[in-house]
Amino acid sequence: MITLDGSEYFNSESIHCDLCLQRNRTDEQREYYHRIVKPAPAHPDRGQVMPLAPEFIGKRDGSSKQDCEITAGRRAIERIPAEHPQLGMIIVADSLYSNAPTIQHLFTHRFSFLLVAKPGDHKSLFEDVDGLRRGKILGACKVQCPGGVLERHPSDLPYLSLFLLG
Repeated sequence: MITLDGSEYFNSESIHCDLCLQRNRTDEQREYYHRIVKPAPAHPDRGQVMPLAPEFIGKRDGSSKQDCEITAGRRAIERIPAEHPQLGMIIVADSLYSNAPTIQHLFTHRFSFLLVAKPGDHKSLFEDVDGLRRGKILGACKVQCPGGVLERHPSDLPYLSLFLLG
């Protein structure tokens, strides 16, 4: 498994460089910062994590337009297999990556993946699931786990299963 997650490793109200990202805080103070996407192999039986080279989130090609975590994550998805062809990979990422363009990107690069989908971030998905449950169209296998009950909803599509923690 390769986890993908964004991280901010520098911020300042006064110190900055040409590569800094910028944001205006609510008190009208400008803040300068640097962010990365950190790909890291993880194994459920190991406590150690050895991060791979980060993908920097920044201004691209001299543009004044700022990059974002999703775009940097897609660059990492392209780069990782070329740099580490020996690794079998399942991408694990948070709800930010649960969108159609990123999922298509994962398919294009032949990754298996496990993406989080939170009800607040994916309202229509959860409305659809509730409708399928009410219509008894969606079968489920329920398993008790430490965070609650995990439901697995099998799909006719070989690459898609829906897991819900409730």
